[in-house]
Amino acid sequence: MSFCGRVLLVALLAYAAVLGAARAASADVIHVFPGESIQAAIDAAQPGDTVRVHEGVYHENVAITENRIRLRGDGQRKTVLMPADEPTPSPCTVEVAPGVFLVDGICIAGAFDPVTFELGPPVKGTRVERLHVTGFSGFGVILLNANRSTVKRVQASHNEGYGISGFVLSRVRFLDNYAHHNHEPGFYVGDSPNARAVIAGNRAHDNEMGILLRDASRGRVHHNRLWDNCLGVLVIETGAPDPAGHWRLRRNSVRHNNEACEGAPDGPPPLSGAGIVIAGADQVRVSRNKVLGHEASGPSAFTGGIVVVSSATVGGDDPNDNRIVRNTAFRNEPFDVFWDESGTGNLFRANRCGTSDPEWICDDD
Repeated sequence: MSFCGRVLLVALLAYAAVLGAARAASADVIHVFPGESIQAAIDAAQPGDTVRVHEGVYHENVAITENRIRLRGDGQRKTVLMPADEPTPSPCTVEVAPGVFLVDGICIAGAFDPVTFELGPPVKGTRVERLHVTGFSGFGVILLNANRSTVKRVQASHNEGYGISGFVLSRVRFLDNYAHHNHEPGFYVGDSPNARAVIAGNRAHDNEMGILLRDASRGRVHHNRLWDNCLGVLVIETGAPDPAGHWRLRRNSVRHNNEACEGAPDGPPPLSGAGIVIAGADQVRVSRNKVLGHEASGPSAFTGGIVVVSSATVGGDDPNDNRIVRNTAFRNEPFDVFWDESGTGNLFRANRCGTSDPEWICDDD
């Protein structure tokens, strides 16, 4: 590089540093204390601002629709969000009967038509951290049409819907969260053909499922602990336009998910006693997970430790090109590893397990 070129490069780097510092300096922190409105602070925030919610119990549901807003509490045990007697209007609220609403605790939503659901620009760069969201009739945290958003160190409990969930996402991250006693899955990503999600370091118990990935593709699920749900992890294709696949499930602890969920005629099937289930998905790599102690305590669509099956009966497809390698699976009933032999290109190798169907899976070294 010439001397003039180096001078120009140094000048550009210095300008970038000054510009970054100016942007950081212009970002504000808006403080919210008990008795004050979180939503009012969010409405006043500009892209790049942080809404800091101090220790206390807040009876309120909130919505974030602007880019790069950070909502931060003082900790899962200190900053608690619970329903109010009268919910705050939100783009995520659903009226299920006249005057009866499903209200979500935290709604992060890009633009969409509420009648046709046609999508507009996504909301980008949102962060939600260090809160406890509990007792809502809908979801604890829902992201809808969101990109590059993060939910971290949030506790979602005792919600009637999902704990922490998202629809139509790209580059979402669920990190170090805790979901328990939710009526539906603790963590969910759906309808996202290019999710590029990271779901890592989370804990989930006493939910319908620990993690549900439905009609969504591309992402990593690692170092999560899932126990005492009706099912641990389900990756499923249901026949929606968006495919399911290209996930990496690695080094998760999935143990005794044996609670019984009855299911519903127009909803999910009954579930109990299943660890990791790949149903109709393609190119999922399941490796180095510990899947232990599953035995159904009631009727269930899936049972066993690691299960690979077709989802054609629910409009999906056969599983293809999945890799089930180097997992540890024991004390699961009826099998530690089960494959219904549908699909093509599925590989089972070097799994430490006691029982399998076909039998050769656990014999494979």
